[in-house]
Amino acid sequence: MDAAAARVIDSYRARIESRTGDDGEVELARLGEAFERELRVAGLMAERTELFRELRNGNLGSATAHKLIREIDLLKARHSG
Repeated sequence: MDAAAARVIDSYRARIESRTGDDGEVELARLGEAFERELRVAGLMAERTELFRELRNGNLGSATAHKLIREIDLLKARHSG
């Protein structure tokens, strides 16, 4: 629990520090955050595609696949918005 709290605090600290530099640093931090979001969404879409493949191949049950796909869709909406 302490490690998770430390990661959250470090994340917030990095975000705050990235927004308090000069204009160039702030813009670079914004671009980095946008790139990270794009990577996360791309990863989620790849995972979603693979879940559909496993479902079609009979390696994953329908109920499980639909739950996982729904979770991925929610995460994608969160990171896309």
